Parts: sequence; C-alpha cells; structure tokens
Amino acid sequence: MDDLYRSHFDELCANIRKSFGSGPPEPEDAVQTAFAKFASLENPEEVRDPRAFLYIAARNVVLDHKRSAKVANAYIAEQIALDFELKLEGITPERVVDSRQRFETLVEAMRSLPQKQQLILTMSRLEGKSYREIREETGWSAGDISRNMNAGISALVIAIKRAERIRRSADEQTGNEPDQT
Repeated sequence: MDDLYRSHFDELCANIRKSFGSGPPEPEDAVQTAFAKFASLENPEEVRDPRAFLYIAARNVVLDHKRSAKVANAYIAEQIALDFELKLEGITPERVVDSRQRFETLVEAMRSLPQKQQLILTMSRLEGKSYREIREETGWSAGDISRNMNAGISALVIAIKRAERIRRSADEQTGNEPDQT
C-alpha cells in the first residue's frame, strides 16, 4: 500500500486537479478518500489494476461532491424564490404559523447535526464567512468544510421535507386543505 501511495498520489492529484480544478473538494482530499476506499477493501490484492481503481474512486468522490452541492444549491434557490413569493403575497396568520413550524424544524434538525457541521453552517450561513475564513479559523481543509456543509444542508433539507410530509398527511386526515406554501 505504501508503494502504491508513493508512486501514484501526486499523479492522481494532478489528474483530478486538471479534470476538476482545485476544489472543493481539494484534489488531495479526493485522492486520500480513494486510497482509504482501496485500503478498506477486504482483498485489495485481488484488484487487477489498483491505479485504475484509485483514478475512478477519486473521480467518483469529486462527482459525488458536485452532485451533493447541486442539490443543496437547488434547495437554496428554491427557498430564495419562496421567500420572494411570500413577500409578494403578504403575510397571513397561516404563513406565520407555517414559518414558525419550519423554523422550529430547522432548529431541531440543526441541534441533531454533528458539532462540526453545526459550526460550519453557523459560520457560513449565519455569520456569512467564506470557506477561506472558516479554514483559517478552524484549520480544516476546504474539501472537509464543503463536505460537512453539504451534508449539513442535506440533513436540514430532509428534515424540512419530512416535516412538510407529516403536516400534509395530518391535514389530509383531518380534512383540512394543506397550505400550498
């Protein structure tokens, strides 16, 4: 494993950087994750071409990160559009209740996140800090910050959607028309 690492790490990093840029995730983080996947195989010696395995694994790490970021960005855009729509339609008692319920769901979901994700989301979304500022304060890599940010946002999105499904289901059972917000 040590020989494999020494002979291919720099080459893999250069390839990932050339293909996808310098991050996030950082090429070094993606390649390190690929090596970790290889090392976690039950029988890594059975892999015919370890170099090809590492290239594909590192590429998949980057693509998974980009997919996750795309989902998170789509949700943020949806929420911005919703906020704009709410301002146009005015404030109603139903919207106030709905907003309060959403906020409570977010607070509860935020509290259930790992401490690192809570800190990164707080620094980024509430304090408005950039990845670079977070990295300088915490010492974590941009890739690590990005992964934790996306995982945290995804968890919050899932919590909100789950709460909305539960509310709609309860409204349907009681015969109330669900709020279309």
